[in-house]
Amino acid sequence: MTAFNTVRFKVKPGRDQEFLDAHKNVHDEWPGLRHINMIKTGERRYCLIAEWNDMDSIANARPNMIKTLNSFRDTLEDLGGGIGVTDEHDVGLYFKRMHVLNALWGDEEHHVARFARSSKFTAGITAG
Repeated sequence: MTAFNTVRFKVKPGRDQEFLDAHKNVHDEWPGLRHINMIKTGERRYCLIAEWNDMDSIANARPNMIKTLNSFRDTLEDLGGGIGVTDEHDVGLYFKRMHVLNALWGDEEHHVARFARSSKFTAGITAG
C-alpha cells in the first residue's frame, strides 16, 4: 500500500539553494521512493512530501535519508521547542480518512456531476 511522509524544515538565511540542491538526487539514493515534492511554505521554510511504495520502503530508506540530512544539516535552523532541525508528520491518518470519506460520500467528481444535473442550478446564458 502506498505510503507518504512529510518533513518540515527551516533554512538558515542565505542557504536555501544549498538546501534545495541536497535533494536533487534523492530518487537515486532513496530506494522505494516514487515521487517527492519540496514545497516552500514561507520565508526560509519548506515542507517535503514523499510518496513511497509502502511503509517498508520508508523504513528501509531511513539510513539513506539520514545520510542525506547529514549532508545539509548545517544549512538548517533549529525549529525550537526541543524539536530539532526536522519535524516529521504522519500524514497517513489524513489519507486514510480521505479514502473513507470518498467511499461513504463519493469523490469530488461525483458531487460536481450531481450538482450539474440538478435542475435548480442549471447554468445558462441569455442574450440581451
